[in-house]
Amino acid sequence: MTIRITLACCSALALAACSGSGQPSASETAAAPGGVIADATPPTVLASASASGTADAASASSSTAPTDGTPFAMRGRWGLVAADCAPGRADAKGLMTIASSSIKFYESIAELSKTADRSETMLRGSYNFSGEGVNWKRDITLTLAPDGKTLVKLESGRDAPPGPMKYTHCS
Repeated sequence: MTIRITLACCSALALAACSGSGQPSASETAAAPGGVIADATPPTVLASASASGTADAASASSSTAPTDGTPFAMRGRWGLVAADCAPGRADAKGLMTIASSSIKFYESIAELSKTADRSETMLRGSYNFSGEGVNWKRDITLTLAPDGKTLVKLESGRDAPPGPMKYTHCS
């Protein structure tokens, strides 16, 4: 219990410190050529810092997944290829950083707007995307493999990439 409270406090302080840290806004991000979407910003597990980020900080610090938002085991950095996980790479176009209610990609961000189905190893929801001044919506299903190291993302909606995309957890 004390550890959870300490983690929640530390997470809240970290979010407060990062709220004006020069992270690109949603209007400064977009889809990359070829339909691959990722985020060049050096990611962190608590990448969804905002003025109202205290709820995210509290849920991200819990050792178990909260009852809403992205399951805890899915949060963090995921790469399409091993090079996407290398810290500081500006060309990591296959990097996906998942927080409690958002997913950051190379030049876009997706905010979870509605959860349709959720378990400890699966999340199906509607996301509002924004990037390079363009906004769009997509449904995304994230499925975590039993080993906890592989995550499959399947998007549906207008102009969604065809087929599932397989990501590996960055260590």
